Amino acid sequence: MSPLREMTLDEISMMTEEQIRAVWQLLESVKAFAHFSAQKQDDPFYSPENQRFIEEGVNALNDGKGVEHDLIEV
Repeated sequence: MSPLREMTLDEISMMTEEQIRAVWQLLESVKAFAHFSAQKQDDPFYSPENQRFIEEGVNALNDGKGVEHDLIEV
């Protein structure tokens, strides 16, 4: 067994049930975030080209160009 694994198991063995539950929830959150990040990379909305397009539109609106409107349902 590696020294790191042995040290980790020693630390876990001294934790209370509540502490173990908190660590588990933290690990689940990290896992969910990693999954979201992977999805985000596959989503064309987050592509560099689209993000530049959105930024240009925001800058144009901030410069007084264009017309703001509410979302249009399609």
